Amino acid sequence: MIEEILLKLDSLKNNHQLEFSKSLIPGSLPMLGVKVPDLRIIAKDISKTNPIEFLNSNPLNIYELEMLQAMVIGYMKEELNIVLDYAKSFIPLIHDWSVNDCFCITFKIAKKYQKEVWKLLKFYFDSRNEFELRCVVVMMLSHFINDDYVDEVIKFIDMTNHDGYYYKIACAWCLQVIMVKYPDKCLTYLNNNNLDNWTHNKAISKMIESYRISLDMKEIIKKLKRK
Repeated sequence: MIEEILLKLDSLKNNHQLEFSKSLIPGSLPMLGVKVPDLRIIAKDISKTNPIEFLNSNPLNIYELEMLQAMVIGYMKEELNIVLDYAKSFIPLIHDWSVNDCFCITFKIAKKYQKEVWKLLKFYFDSRNEFELRCVVVMMLSHFINDDYVDEVIKFIDMTNHDGYYYKIACAWCLQVIMVKYPDKCLTYLNNNNLDNWTHNKAISKMIESYRISLDMKEIIKKLKRK
């Protein structure tokens, strides 16, 4: 199965895509240069045919196979406990932002099984691994910015400190999403929080860049930047 997939990937590789991806994704595994939409087509096909065989036999030795692992876990229609077990096994293996974000965004069952997926995320709340923490935050901003969980998301971001760039930028991104959906709550938080100055200011910068936040609100939050 893996040999067939590798042949398919080899037929889709592109040198321009390879150089572009390498420049954007430091720390990744070796790459072939296959576009993400092409990977999604392959992953959806695997998830409909034999996802378990693929997940169990995947050597995870190149970026594209790692991306397929992330996508297949998100797409497959197996029983919830099976999907969660594969997710729990995969999260500690993540070591670049692209695979991480692809995994989180594709993990659509989080919308349907909020309590169960939140329990999975809580397993990593005390982690000191940068990408495990980024996974928590990107999963939160993708699936948990709602009435039931937004306060818990803010609490996690406020209480969890890590110097890693990819964790901190995810926190800033998450706060931008919260500002779009819960502006009053987020504004209150910006006025009183335990964020380091870089994350606080980066969150404000992302909010100012967003076309989904009003000009009036942007003028208010500009004044909250720290020096």
